[in-house]
Amino acid sequence: MKQLCFIGTSHLAALAHAWFQGESARYSKFQASFFAGGGSSLYEAEFSPNTIKAPIASKLAENFQRSAQGETTINLDQYDYFIFQGLDYPIIEILRLSLLLAKHEQFFSSDCLKNGFIHHLESQPITPCIQHILHYTTAPIIISTTPKTSYLALQNQPVEYSSYLLYADFFELLFLTAKHELFNDPRLTLIKQPEETLATPFFTKTDYLNKTCFAKHHDYWHKTPNYGQAVLKTIFAQLTD
Repeated sequence: MKQLCFIGTSHLAALAHAWFQGESARYSKFQASFFAGGGSSLYEAEFSPNTIKAPIASKLAENFQRSAQGETTINLDQYDYFIFQGLDYPIIEILRLSLLLAKHEQFFSSDCLKNGFIHHLESQPITPCIQHILHYTTAPIIISTTPKTSYLALQNQPVEYSSYLLYADFFELLFLTAKHELFNDPRLTLIKQPEETLATPFFTKTDYLNKTCFAKHHDYWHKTPNYGQAVLKTIFAQLTD
């Protein structure tokens, strides 16, 4: 049986819930562990050649214990694959940039913006873990991007997103280019958001919106286990048992 290690931000919850609600039976030749570090807690991780560990009494330890059934340490030699969920597309910053560009108040070269994307990706909570695993293991790594903004945001805030839609194709290309430049290793596989979850190329179908997160935090980005199910299908298409 192949051992899978899922690591991610709070967006990993959609995949974990899907797994424990029935997807594990569909992929019975695999056993999965989920290490989710919500918020910025993954920055607390401690690294040694064979482990990624949450410090005692840290927020990350609390998050790992909750998602990984009491575990606080990832032992790298125990896993055949490492799968990351939570590579963020910087939509909030892009909304601001789009407004500046639409008003012709600021000019940015493509190289400047691409380097900005690379810096953004380098500073993501999951990136140090990816780099550490690349250095100390030979295992394949799969990276899944955070889901796109819910289409409900466009319906509720059409003016705020109008400038973004003028430049969305341009920013998507820059983000894709930056991802492939930074994560340029034959053991890394970058997967896209499943097509069936998209309302448009830039927005996720409203059906996948986590209504609880939206009600509490006006959050257009966290998704349901149904979204997690679709992502798991895409991930397992890359795996061999």
